[in-house]
Amino acid sequence: MRKEAVVIVPCNHGMAVDMRLAVVYGSSFLVNLILAIVAPFYPIEAERKGAPVWVTGLIFSAMPLATFVCSPLVGTYLQYLGRRRAFCTGTICEVTPT
Repeated sequence: MRKEAVVIVPCNHGMAVDMRLAVVYGSSFLVNLILAIVAPFYPIEAERKGAPVWVTGLIFSAMPLATFVCSPLVGTYLQYLGRRRAFCTGTICEVTPT
């Protein structure tokens, strides 16, 4: 097995940050930013096009509900998949529909 080099960047507060962890959090932030950008405008557009309020709520609650249902399933298979493969697959699955 090959060893990967870990790049550690010093921070202002004397703590060190692993760059891989920064990439994971950064990509997660960008994926969730997609919903945050649309959130203020979507209900207005949906109402203008005649969609009921409950449909708007259903659309916004679909992703958290899917996360709630799928998290235990993914958690049980995480040891078989590996953390990196599970994270990459999850990010791809989250980005593809949007």
